[in-house]
This record gives sequence, structure tokens and C-alpha cells, in this order.
Amino acid sequence: MVLPKHYEGITEMLRAKEILKSIDAPILVQPSTPELSFRPDFIVNLENRLTFVEISYLKDKETVDWKTLRLIEKLFEVKLFFGNKSVFTLVLLDCKKWKNYCLELLESFFDRVIYTPIQKATEIYAEPKINNFQLWDLERKFNNSRYKKLIEGELEQFYFKEISEKEIEASLYRKLSKFDFHPIKNYSVRNLKNYYLKEEMDLRFFFDFFANRKIIEVKTIRKMKMFILQNLLIKSRLIRYRKEDDKVFQNPTVDMVLFINGDIKGPEYDKTRYLRMLTNAGWDVFPITVLSNAAKLKEVLE
Repeated sequence: MVLPKHYEGITEMLRAKEILKSIDAPILVQPSTPELSFRPDFIVNLENRLTFVEISYLKDKETVDWKTLRLIEKLFEVKLFFGNKSVFTLVLLDCKKWKNYCLELLESFFDRVIYTPIQKATEIYAEPKINNFQLWDLERKFNNSRYKKLIEGELEQFYFKEISEKEIEASLYRKLSKFDFHPIKNYSVRNLKNYYLKEEMDLRFFFDFFANRKIIEVKTIRKMKMFILQNLLIKSRLIRYRKEDDKVFQNPTVDMVLFINGDIKGPEYDKTRYLRMLTNAGWDVFPITVLSNAAKLKEVLE
């Protein structure tokens, strides 16, 4: 009998847990961790070095391109919060279903990628990739520069209104034009992925608008979901850098404005978490109620 994908993942998770128990080291299984948008499958303390293990496979309706990006976002979060010398090992259960360029990206970013189910606990051991330290350092410095004290009361401005994203975008486009900001729709930006691939590609992210030297995005959500949060985080991170002669450089800073129609409260113990993560990653986040106030909207975008 062929098991559905989610059963394969659960079965492999349980098997990996039993194998990793043989390690003479502290281990946590799917812990809730501050400042991460996800629960790592495992965290193991190997020789005083935190090692994260993610067991991954394509679920129904997931696209391999965005799945790859969300895995890289998880890696960013771990390195930023736990340091460059933490280790992140990725286990892919269905690598034959992944595009070659996606596998190449994962190999370049993650400290180790395993393409078969874990057979021995020692397989997860790896050294952190030193050639990625500069990227983590630059992004950590940028995140720190974005620090802003947030209060829970700010979150009350974010709530869901029964209006489609297309309607919001159309209304915003008219206002941007009225302000004489010369908006460009579906604005594309080349991203860092291109510099990690052997094959010449022109991989880009698309944003709703570019106007008055600002990238503008609109999101309609009833409540913030992890995949939406991770998509927004990785898009902002990967357009910020380029590589030249194996050195990472930060591109000229571009303001990024995000209008959200919906609830962005985080977990009960840290309700500002999602807003803080978006802010630190480069987004200036506003509720769509700003769009109904022409003076306020112009002030935000000037």
C-alpha cells in the first residue's frame, strides 16, 4: 500500500526520533522557539553546537519553488537567532520530485542536505558553512538596524474587511496615479538565488507595485498563516543582496511598504511576533485603513 505524503512524513519523523534518541546528547522534538516562524523537527546539542534537523517533502498542492524558498527562510531565521555556528541539516524524502536548481540552492545554503531517510544518528552532523557567514552577518546587522519598539495596541488596527485583494490593488493604483507617483504594476526584482547557481538564470520576485522609489505589496488574509509570513520574509531578504567574486554585498536600500487586510496577531505569549519579524526583515507594515485617508497614505509613501 502506498501511504499518502503526510503519512510518509509522520512515519519518517517517528523513525528519525527513535534513531536520534541513540545520540548521547540533549534533544528537543518540534519545540516552540522564540523568534522562529516554525517549529524545528529536531534540535540536538552536539558537542555544544546546536544542530537543527528538518525533515521535508512536498505536500499536496505545494510548489517546489516556493517550498524551496520557505526552507531557505527557515535557515535564515535559525542563523540570525542562534548564530552562524549553529548547524541546520535538511532531510529530503522525495528529492526526485524537486527541480535541479532548487536542489542546488538547498545544497548551497544549508549546512548539509541528506537525500535518504536517516539511517544513523551521526548522519545529521555537519560543520556550518563558513562561506555563508558573511550573508548571515549582513542580514543580522540589517535586522538590528530595523529595531522598533512595538506595542500590542498597534495590532488592533489590523483586522479583516470583506474586500478582495484585487479591489484593494485597483483602488491603490488609482491613488498612486493621482499622487503622480507613476506606479509600475507587477514590479520585478532580480534576487540572490541567481548567484548560487551554476546555470545562468534570471530569477526574480514580483511585487504588486513600484511607486515613488518604493516597493509596495498588498495582502488580504483573515489571519496570518505561516506560509504567507515566510513568503514575505524571504522575498524581502533575497532582493537585498548580490554576490561578486564570492563576496556578498548589500544592494542600495529600497523602502518596502506592506498593506495588510487582516489579523496579524502572533501567538498569545508574543502577539507582536509576526509584525516584529516583518518589520525587522525590511517591511514597513500598515493596515489597509490607511488607504482610505489620502493625506495619511501620501505621507506613508513620500
